[in-house]
Amino acid sequence: MAARFFFNPRLVELTAHYHFTAQACQVRAGNQKGRVERAIRYVRDSFWAGRTFTTLAECNRQAWLWRDQVAHQRRWPGDDSRTVEQAFTEEQPRLIPPPLHPFSTDRIENR
Repeated sequence: MAARFFFNPRLVELTAHYHFTAQACQVRAGNQKGRVERAIRYVRDSFWAGRTFTTLAECNRQAWLWRDQVAHQRRWPGDDSRTVEQAFTEEQPRLIPPPLHPFSTDRIENR
């Protein structure tokens, strides 16, 4: 019998707003989420480790620099002839434009 997944309604709203779909991993199936976990570990170890900042603006400034100077310059997985930046530049014309307004992230508490 196939497992059924139910997502939080706010997550469903977010996916509709930004035009993507959420995919649940099976319980105790670590092999299904390895690619996402590796990306999180890369950012944690390469960007967050050892950085200091006191404002969100400073954090964002450092993040943009790290993205341009480090993350985008690494080799594209599976094709060592190009960088992540080159692959993104090739793909960018095929992407849909982002929504005109950001998704509301106000905290909602039911009472």
